[in-house]
Amino acid sequence: IGNNERTSNVLKTILDKFGLDPSTYDNYCIEQQLPSRRLVLMDNCTVFYALVRQSDDEQVELTVRRKGQQEREQIKNRSYFNTSYNRTPSGLSISSTHSR
Repeated sequence: IGNNERTSNVLKTILDKFGLDPSTYDNYCIEQQLPSRRLVLMDNCTVFYALVRQSDDEQVELTVRRKGQQEREQIKNRSYFNTSYNRTPSGLSISSTHSR
C-alpha cells in the first residue's frame, strides 16, 4: 500500500486480484484488526496514513468484507449533509456545507 492510495483504489486492486469485479468496490470496506477491536477505515481516506500502528515495523492485519446495511445507510446520510474532511497541521477538521 503506497502513501497516496485511497481506500477505493486499494479495494479495486484487491477485488481484481481475487477475481471479483473491481467496479463493485463501494460494496466493500477495509477493517484493521487491533488487539482489542476492529477499526473500519473511512471510504475516501488515504489507507497508509489511516492505519493505527505502534511502530513503523509493526505488522498490520487488514480484512476486506462486504459492507453491512448500517454502513450503507451511514454513507447515504453522509452524502446528504455533504460533509468534507480536511487534514490540517493540528489534525483532522470536519466541515459541513449543509445549511440549517
